[in-house]
Amino acid sequence: MEIDPFLHLHREARDLEVGSEVVVYWSDQGYSYRSKGKVVRLGSKNVDVELFSAIEGSREHPRVRYVTVPLLSNTTAWHSGRCVRPGKSPGSLP
Repeated sequence: MEIDPFLHLHREARDLEVGSEVVVYWSDQGYSYRSKGKVVRLGSKNVDVELFSAIEGSREHPRVRYVTVPLLSNTTAWHSGRCVRPGKSPGSLP
């Protein structure tokens, strides 16, 4: 029996808590990024993630250390390119 993909995403979002290791996906100025980090704040619509390694950026955004992305419950802003997923094995990205 196959699990409904949306149900799987809902379970991932429900299980998020402060301190959870995650892979965060976001975009900025036409570039897409992904990195591992930990959840530092859970809001009603967004999640703040502290990255394990700072991401080098442009002159306007020299280094990214924290990222805010929408939670699954924020259906108007959430998409697969701007979200968090549970962290997999340490040191590797999915």
